[in-house]
Amino acid sequence: MKNISDKNIKRELYLKKVRPFYKKQLIKVLTGQRRVGKSKILLQIQSELKEKYPEGNFIFIDKEKFEFDQIKNYKDLMLFVNN
Repeated sequence: MKNISDKNIKRELYLKKVRPFYKKQLIKVLTGQRRVGKSKILLQIQSELKEKYPEGNFIFIDKEKFEFDQIKNYKDLMLFVNN
């Protein structure tokens, strides 16, 4: 039996607000309480961008997963991204 949290709910209202900024050279920040879906929205944005720009390079780092524990600062991040 699937858990309700396993479903991906498309957050069209939020995506609609973010889309105009996709091609802008700005840092985009999503804020909100823990466990409200910020990462899911980012994954949906990434999916849209991958579809639109298949030649692009995308990376998603989930800092709640142990496999990314070695990334502690910007130098670690740069090493991870460049390898």
